[in-house]
Amino acid sequence: MEARRLKMHRMEDEKGEIFALYRDYHLVGKEMKEDFVKSKLTLTKNSDRFVFKFSEDNEEEGLLGLAYGSFLMLTMLDRFELKAAFSIEERKKIHNTIIALLEYVEKNGFDVSPFAKDEVNKDFFGKGKDSFIESLTWSMSCFLYAVRAQRKELLEFTKEEEDRLIKWIAHSLIILVDNVVRSNGERGYTEGCTDYIGWGPLTRCSEASLYFTHSVCETFGDIEDTMLGNEELEISKDWELIARINEVCSKILVSSGRGTVKRQVDIVDRFQQICLIVGENVFKKYEKSLGKKFFYADGSEIANNEQISYSMQSPVLLNQLYVVLTAIYVNYHKKVEEDEGEEAFKELSAKLKNAVDLVYETYTDLQNKSREHIVNREYAMFTERHPQKEIAQRLSSEKINVAVLEALIIKARAMIITYVSKYPEKEIGDVLKTIENGHFEDQWLWSNYGYNLQQTERSISAILEFYDYYEQYQKPCAEKNSKELQGLKDEYEAQRKDWENKLKREKEDYQKLLKQAKQDYEERLQVETQAIEAKYKLEGIVRAIVHDAVRTSFVDLFTSTLDKIAKDNKTAKDTLTEDEKKVKQSIANFISSFLIPFNFASNNARANSSWAEADDKLVETMKGDLSAFIEEWMYRVCKDNHPGAEEKSAVLSKLFSDSQDKKQ
Repeated sequence: MEARRLKMHRMEDEKGEIFALYRDYHLVGKEMKEDFVKSKLTLTKNSDRFVFKFSEDNEEEGLLGLAYGSFLMLTMLDRFELKAAFSIEERKKIHNTIIALLEYVEKNGFDVSPFAKDEVNKDFFGKGKDSFIESLTWSMSCFLYAVRAQRKELLEFTKEEEDRLIKWIAHSLIILVDNVVRSNGERGYTEGCTDYIGWGPLTRCSEASLYFTHSVCETFGDIEDTMLGNEELEISKDWELIARINEVCSKILVSSGRGTVKRQVDIVDRFQQICLIVGENVFKKYEKSLGKKFFYADGSEIANNEQISYSMQSPVLLNQLYVVLTAIYVNYHKKVEEDEGEEAFKELSAKLKNAVDLVYETYTDLQNKSREHIVNREYAMFTERHPQKEIAQRLSSEKINVAVLEALIIKARAMIITYVSKYPEKEIGDVLKTIENGHFEDQWLWSNYGYNLQQTERSISAILEFYDYYEQYQKPCAEKNSKELQGLKDEYEAQRKDWENKLKREKEDYQKLLKQAKQDYEERLQVETQAIEAKYKLEGIVRAIVHDAVRTSFVDLFTSTLDKIAKDNKTAKDTLTEDEKKVKQSIANFISSFLIPFNFASNNARANSSWAEADDKLVETMKGDLSAFIEEWMYRVCKDNHPGAEEKSAVLSKLFSDSQDKKQ
């Protein structure tokens, strides 16, 4: 099913890689949608909405299953622009699934389902209790894109449903603002503070985690794409939605006794300020190692790559990507360009790119050693992540997969190109192979260990980031190359038709010449045949005349010659001429074949009297029947006379030779 791959025909330019033939991303999204809807991850036991199985190993849906699955549906419907690919019934199911997610959050809060046991979720999560940051960020992103889908008329929510979605967007922002960790371990927003360092896996954590900080900043990117505006993606700022969220936020704070009616809190702007500060602080903390060495979450460097190769599980490669993506999500590159100038921006861009290159090269090396499994995932471990020991102990056995290296490599590469360096990169094509090779049974579902909802979402989102880059920077080049290629094809086609017409004309001319040549040949053949027939007819007449004319004289000549031969034989004297000797030999051969077993005497036998007697008998025998003998001989001489046999002796020799062969 090679056609289902993202592989494209390529041609290189001086800056990087251009895909010569553009493959429409709508078609790719449609393939993803079809595979996902009919996969083992999307269950059909509930006809009113989509139900998701988290993975082959975990058949529960839970909050994260709902969030991942819903976000996947919204990504394909909205970002891949597949409204036509989803039927009215399917869009209604997406609507109902998002409402199911909303109802779950309203009832249970942002818990750790489907990973933690029901009693753990009940004891430690819910309203007024802890929230699992991963569940909160994914749910909030779903709610943001659901409202966006409503505004784009992709989905239809009632006024009451939309109000509930906006309420929980505001509520989620409040939780994130209240639980951002400062460098001294304190939590929450303080006006004018510049030492925010991130978020931990749970609310009330006093220690920031690179992954969960990255996850929150990723959601800030979703806020940009739905409310704040994204110039690169041509998304305008939604002032109305921002105002509604701020208004709801203020009401929540007033009702909880944390705000006043007179002062409305701009929660969106407050969250934006925090993310910008966090992004800058995170980048500066790890900047010295970025793109040069790998490091642990606390910033300490790894001595060498052999430590990675022989470790049981290490997220150090992922740490580089978390830092890179966090910086891009919060637009740190724009701040550097504005505050420090173009040279500083170029230096930052190079550091980000080098960091991703280092990850990719190291990961490829580990693949060659069959050791890539130790670095391609990160699991959320709750031990020592929460100030309350009871919570830490109860969650210590839970191991939640939160990141997949291959997908983040693609995402980081594409986002650097789209938002920072802003020109085609050759490496994007090579890195894309990583995610292509992770297809499960050649479908748009990824996992090295079987179907996995989280990894599938991560991978499809990464491909979406690739297309954000591709549509802006590669598509124009690809379309230009396609036009040039089409021009060459048209030129070739015109030339091919000219050659075909020319060949057709030449073939017709050749057929005419061939027909004329055949006609001329047949006419010449007829003339020559008639001439040959006339010649042989004339020769026959001539031969008859010659036969009658020479017969008498030849008989006399033959008789005298034969008599002379016999006498010569008898006297044992060699008085014959050369021609007579040839005739003598021919006669001997003829006689030995047709008349009697007789040979003329050899030199050793000529003196023997018996030979003389035999010669006398021979002469008498010939004389008695000489007429008939000569008649036959004459006929054959005339018959076999032909050019090249002009000597009589040669004719006679051939005559006797042929006669002997026929008899044998």
